[in-house]
Amino acid sequence: VQTEGYCNGMALDSNFIWLAGSLNGDYKIVKLYARNNQQVYFSLPDTVQYGDLPIILSGTASAGLPVVYSSNDPAIALVTNDTLVITGAGSVGITANQAGNGSYYAATPVTEILTVKKKIVNRSISLILCEGDSVKIGNHWHSLPGHYSDILSSAFTDTVINSEIVVNPGYQI
Repeated sequence: VQTEGYCNGMALDSNFIWLAGSLNGDYKIVKLYARNNQQVYFSLPDTVQYGDLPIILSGTASAGLPVVYSSNDPAIALVTNDTLVITGAGSVGITANQAGNGSYYAATPVTEILTVKKKIVNRSISLILCEGDSVKIGNHWHSLPGHYSDILSSAFTDTVINSEIVVNPGYQI
């Protein structure tokens, strides 16, 4: 509670103007201001994927004051002002906060968990092999004609490799 003048240690929970007195008969008007509670509201998209465009965060505080955001893991998501940039795959906590002012107490911070999926990259290749030769596609070696698919995984992407192999029997190693 903030005061102008004195209030003999009284605490109030709403705005008042009081006429206070002293033992010697002097009176003074005391204006008291009570701070109000506030809440923060925000949400995140249901699904994001590594490589998605930055997300504009649009939380609000019930007091109408600006909301400040933070990330608990900048290796997955980085927050600058109200912009969230995906920097990796995994789960990250994004927190919205409002520190309050002379009229409002700080809001209780709200944390939402954002799951960032790996990006799927599709690659198609066609190969012609000599009879008896082989080629490694993804994690497997192939020497017979046919259609093959394999996945290469990294921290941020899963690359799907679809390949067609033609073996030319007229050529030998």
